[in-house]
Amino acid sequence: MAFDLHDPDIEDRRSDLAGFGGVSLLGDLYHQLPTLHLADAKNWTCSAEDPGAVRLLGGRDVGRDGTIAPTTEETLWGHVPESHLLAPGDLLVRSVQHPTDPGGFVVAELTPQDLPAAATHMAIPLRPRPGLDAQQRRFAVLFLGMPLARKLIGLQAGL
Repeated sequence: MAFDLHDPDIEDRRSDLAGFGGVSLLGDLYHQLPTLHLADAKNWTCSAEDPGAVRLLGGRDVGRDGTIAPTTEETLWGHVPESHLLAPGDLLVRSVQHPTDPGGFVVAELTPQDLPAAATHMAIPLRPRPGLDAQQRRFAVLFLGMPLARKLIGLQAGL
């Protein structure tokens, strides 16, 4: 079932990457934050004008150009636990890929202008671990956007 993880071509690519320096697992660089499930929306949704409301970001809010889409009339807002709040430098990855998306993951790095916000279950929020510098974060974003990233974790493009 995990043949793709041990495919000789994939192993060769991993070996080639080792020539660029040390190899780290994504989990060593980032940790995943909790998300909000839309099935429970009645418990935490509110209007944008409510005090303390934060924007709820899903996959559709992550642009192919690496930015977070501006708010619209359809933007969801909610009151969320502090543990779910996103911060500048966090990554947001679409959890569902569209066939017209590029071969890698669609990912955006959050900026102060995108906040306050929290992620719904349609996106994967990743927070950089302490000590990860700007160059390493930029490399991670660029790598995740490459088709090779999906291959190295055993996913076929378009899934």
